[in-house]
Amino acid sequence: MAKATKKEKDKKAKEGEKRQYSDYPISTLFQISLLVASLAFILMYIANPAEVIPAIYRAFIVFAVCAVFGGLVMLTIISIMGRIREREAEETRMRIEQEQREFLESQLRLQEEINRLNSENFHKES
Repeated sequence: MAKATKKEKDKKAKEGEKRQYSDYPISTLFQISLLVASLAFILMYIANPAEVIPAIYRAFIVFAVCAVFGGLVMLTIISIMGRIREREAEETRMRIEQEQREFLESQLRLQEEINRLNSENFHKES
């Protein structure tokens, strides 16, 4: 019973780590957009204190624009990194396959040489 609970705790910890890792870029994007929008609101309010509601509206627009463009930039970067990793994985797979072929060929040559030497020794003994 104790082992089952430990396994469950380990699973929950791993799931939490995965979730936290995937949420990090999104939460960072949200925080940066919120910061830019807050600074924009402060600057617009300082420029004209009589127009509070339009300043809030403009700050929301700034937030939305930052979030959308930041998301597009993140998406572009992630897709480029994914392509690079796919290419590296393919190159690694092909290199491993080539090494395996070379190893098998060398083993086959060695086996053929051993068989040839054994047959020569057998004929000499006869």
